[in-house]
Amino acid sequence: EEKKVGVKKDKNQESAERAEERENNAKSNERREERSTGSLEKFLPHTISSKPVEISNLESDFFNSAVDFLKSSNCQILSYSKISKREMEFIVDFLSPFGSMKLYCYAWDKKKFNDSDVSKVFLNAYLRRLPAVLLTNGELTKKAKNLNLNIVVARI
Repeated sequence: EEKKVGVKKDKNQESAERAEERENNAKSNERREERSTGSLEKFLPHTISSKPVEISNLESDFFNSAVDFLKSSNCQILSYSKISKREMEFIVDFLSPFGSMKLYCYAWDKKKFNDSDVSKVFLNAYLRRLPAVLLTNGELTKKAKNLNLNIVVARI
């Protein structure tokens, strides 16, 4: 803003300008908060329903076997979403002897997994602040086996 030297403003004009400036700052702060929290809210564990979801008649035998594996492993499926033709993710409640805990499970129908595939699953779980489980019918490459990530790989 340009300030004119020697020109006096009356008190009403100055207070109106300050009020307008505070309003603009408040609006920009609101927009900044929406951008920073709006996209991650869906990943947070507290947004997940605690009631089990029933799944039936999935179009793939692999997905049906993944659901059967989860049910036989004392897991209740809380939510699921199909990512692609060969990928599906689940949020499950695992009933262990020490109590229940939520897990992020990624079912992937693929023959070979490299380190970037395993990292992708780990990152998805990390964004949701949940432990990761990869359900697959394939093999891990040597480099993927040597990764130091806290991820469980289950062959079904």
